[in-house]
Amino acid sequence: MKNVTLITNTSILNIESTVQLSVKLSRLGLKRIQIREKNLNRKDLIYFIKKMKDSVDESCEIFLNGNLDLAIENNISGVHFPESTKITKDIIKERKILFGKSLHQNSQDFNLYNIFDYFHVGPVFPTLTHPGTATINNEKIISLTKNLDNIIFVGGINIKNAYRLLKYNFDGIAVMRELLLSKSPNETFLKLEEIIKTMSLSNNNALGKENIKKKEKKILEIFDKAESKKESKSSIADKAAKALGVPCNRKLVRRILNEKRSSKLSKLL
Repeated sequence: MKNVTLITNTSILNIESTVQLSVKLSRLGLKRIQIREKNLNRKDLIYFIKKMKDSVDESCEIFLNGNLDLAIENNISGVHFPESTKITKDIIKERKILFGKSLHQNSQDFNLYNIFDYFHVGPVFPTLTHPGTATINNEKIISLTKNLDNIIFVGGINIKNAYRLLKYNFDGIAVMRELLLSKSPNETFLKLEEIIKTMSLSNNNALGKENIKKKEKKILEIFDKAESKKESKSSIADKAAKALGVPCNRKLVRRILNEKRSSKLSKLL
């Protein structure tokens, strides 16, 4: 099920108010908070982490942006790495918590990303967090969603434009100002959840079910005709999407092949 992530910024909303907001939203169903603080000193940041951890609902994950050691010390759910972070062997050794990573227009070499549990992809819309940064284009989004699982869109998302993301395959959205500055944050959160879950529900209506059937048939057709070691899940997803003119990703290919062709998966690349 798709979910909303709250990204903090105490330059916009102070620590105490952010914690109060997070508590309210976690009781409404907020499942993840990313503490993203560029200007807090270490002492205040530790206070913020502990206050957040002690206050929000237990079902709400807490991630810290950029500081692996502090995330581990405070026993929170995970750490989110900016795209520029170089992943060393020492970092990989600390794979005791969840890892997330930011991806942008120029992100390349998907093979380096297999240690991450999710990806923030953006900015999908113009954003004040990164003023002047070009938004990620449609072709790049399609490429990333075909090659990677657990995509979370980020950047300038609000209740007026979130519906424009429904044409893609994704697992959630991350927002900052839309919640931090909202006069009615509870309503805003519930509206965002309602919008993104429209896509999850679409597969239950007649058109959605018909599209799933067509995708399954095409995926199996491509797989059955493929020579040994000539196709991957990603290439099958790409060919199916091109043939049908609708989005198709490797997650769907994996599910269908696991269900229908489990004894023949060795023929994949």
